[in-house]
Order: sequence, then C-alpha cells, then structure tokens
Amino acid sequence: MATAGDMSDVNALIDKAEKQQVAVPQIKDNTNAKETARVFSSKEYQKRLHEQIDTLKSQLYPDSKSSNPTPISRKESHQNAFLMPDERIYLFVSSSMPISTLKTYAADLDKLKDPNIIMVMRGFVGGVQRMKPTLEFIDSILTKNPNCDSLREKCDAYHIGINIDPLLFSRYDIRSVPAIMYARGLSLTDPETNQDSKDDTSLDAYMVSGDVSFEYSLDVIEKKSKSSQIQNILKKLRRGFY
Repeated sequence: MATAGDMSDVNALIDKAEKQQVAVPQIKDNTNAKETARVFSSKEYQKRLHEQIDTLKSQLYPDSKSSNPTPISRKESHQNAFLMPDERIYLFVSSSMPISTLKTYAADLDKLKDPNIIMVMRGFVGGVQRMKPTLEFIDSILTKNPNCDSLREKCDAYHIGINIDPLLFSRYDIRSVPAIMYARGLSLTDPETNQDSKDDTSLDAYMVSGDVSFEYSLDVIEKKSKSSQIQNILKKLRRGFY
C-alpha cells in the first residue's frame, strides 16, 4: 500500500529506485498466449512479482506490518470506518487513465479516509523490473496541486491507499478501467492470505465500470446492494466534510 504525508519522502524513494531492479523470469517473445499466461501464472514468477510488490509497499509505507490493508473496526475513533471489517471498496485503475481522473478519485478517497477503500493497480508501470516509473506515477496521483514541483518544494498530498495486486484484477475479472467494486463477506480469518479467497462462498460483490464519478458508481451500487454503509459514504460525499 502506498501512502504519503510529505512528497519529499516519495521523491527520495524515486531517487533510490533509479538503480533498483528485480530479476524475474523472462517471457519469451512468441504468439502463444497460453504459454505467456502459463509463465505469468507460474509460482516462480508470482513469487518474485510479489517480492517486488512487497518491497515497494515497505518503502512507501514503512510502518505497515503486513502487505495487505489492515482490517479496521468501526469502534476505532481515531479513523473513519464507514465499511465493516469484511467489506472493501476497490477502485481499479491504470497508468493509461488521465491523471486528472485519478486525482479526482484520490480526492474522494482522501475525504473519506477509510483504509478499507483502496485504489488498485494491476502491476508496475513499465514492468516489474524497475520501480522508478511506478513511484513517479504514484507521486503524480498523490500531489494535490499539479503545478507543485515536488522535486523542489514540499507539496500537499492526498492520504490514500494504492495497492498493486494483479490477483485482485484476476479474482474479479477486471478487463477495463476504471472499475469500482464493492465487496462484502470477505474472509479475514488469516491476515497472511489473500483477503478475497476463491473458496469464500459468502462473498458478495457489485461493480460499476466506465468513465464515471466515484459518487455515481456508489449510487448505482447502493441501489443494487442496499448497503447502509454505502448510504453513509454517499451522505458524506454529498454534504461535504467539516
């Protein structure tokens, strides 16, 4: 998960990541899509991919003890917690989307400040071997003022969660972005395992895709799910924050 309070921290990481690489199995150039998928899904490739993801998360979020978002209780008064511990809202995004759109989503998430509402990328920008492009992309999302040069001055930043998780894209069969997903009934018995286990038959999920606002997507989802938590989120988005 990537977050930032001071953009200088991110820029320090960008400098550090300039020469940082990870060795991953190479997918040979061939037209066999099945072979490419097999290599990507192999245990060796996935292991090394997630080692790199964990490295990025630990650098951007050093206080985190787990690579997964921490389930929170609504009783914790020091945080907003619109969602129950077994619920998530995922905003699936990519670097191909306009930065202005991503910043708009980031502003909404920053207002809500619920760690169970998370922006998710499929993978690293430009491939998993180098981290710098991904850090620069995250920097561009988190910096509130696009005219603020975070390399030269301290810039205000959005406080949001950004996860890199190709398994979530696969789990929900996300084929286009942006896509907003509300999931409830997640299995949280083992914090070290994927929170969206395919064996979890109680999972209940709703998705809206397309270039629409976060509020509009949640409005559509609320009508289908009848979720009181989504209703509360919509009320906050619509009346502002104090």
